[in-house]
Amino acid sequence: SSTVSGHDHCPSFFTVPENPVVSADSLYPKKPGTYLLKPLKPLLQRTKVHVDLINTSINHDRSAAANNGKTQMYGCSAQLAFNKIQQPNQASWSKLFKDYKANGNLMGARSVFDLMPTKDLVVWTCMMSAYTEHKQGKEALELFYQMHNEGMIAPDICNYACALNACIISGTLEDGRIIHSAIVNSSDKLYMVVETALINLYGQCGCISDAKKVFEDLQYKDAVCWNTMIAVLVQNDHETEALLLFCQMHCEGIEPNSMTYVYVLHACTNTSMLKEGQVIHTTILGAGCEHHKVLNTALINMYTRCGSVSHAMRVFSRLSYHDNISWTA
Repeated sequence: SSTVSGHDHCPSFFTVPENPVVSADSLYPKKPGTYLLKPLKPLLQRTKVHVDLINTSINHDRSAAANNGKTQMYGCSAQLAFNKIQQPNQASWSKLFKDYKANGNLMGARSVFDLMPTKDLVVWTCMMSAYTEHKQGKEALELFYQMHNEGMIAPDICNYACALNACIISGTLEDGRIIHSAIVNSSDKLYMVVETALINLYGQCGCISDAKKVFEDLQYKDAVCWNTMIAVLVQNDHETEALLLFCQMHCEGIEPNSMTYVYVLHACTNTSMLKEGQVIHTTILGAGCEHHKVLNTALINMYTRCGSVSHAMRVFSRLSYHDNISWTA
């Protein structure tokens, strides 16, 4: 199996330090203890408009609700059509909810969600994803705990992935560990979408050993998994390990994509890494990725930070289009 420090088994195509800062103990930390899901956390107070809307809808019949200002407030044609239904079924509620969500109307979607007589797992997950799309991780986590505490619906892998994404947005490591433990203790096996989210979460929270452990335990790693682990190492100033992992990825036959190169170029942004950066540049040219705008910006940034302004200018001059990002780099 591949390892983050597996360079001894794979000839590197550029020279790396003899003693990289990585140990077997750091790659295989002790298994975290078992966590139990927390009791339902207090929900954040919603806006007055939202509360008034819910109260009005509960205290009035549908014909009166059609005139209580919801339609004017949200300007949603789907709401008008919904109000004409005498006895809306689950499909009607779901369509109205999805229309609000698709239009980016978070408050409208939440109002419909709260009023739905029954909610399946898809609806819970969609409401959580609506919050994460608006970078409201805490609200998404509160829904996750609410769903768990109601005890009627068991999370699936998509729901767990959404909850982990909420942890990443809100930077809540404790919640991430709780959810990780719940996944391990459930009957579901880990899928790459969840494992990649765990690597990202632990990395963003500075828990590199935990991120490595999840990565090492992966039975199959696609380019997204490799990219995530490389990015985590770079973001936490483990540039040497990031380059070693890039070598290992190359040796295992996983084809790098443009984002892989962007991450490893960020690992070469100091004067001592100029040679490695030039080798990666050559690899990019060989892969036919030299016209990728984000990659060229990363190359300019790498050469500039390594003190090779002439190389940076050469890359810049070959750009077919100069935007603000490339000028700034």
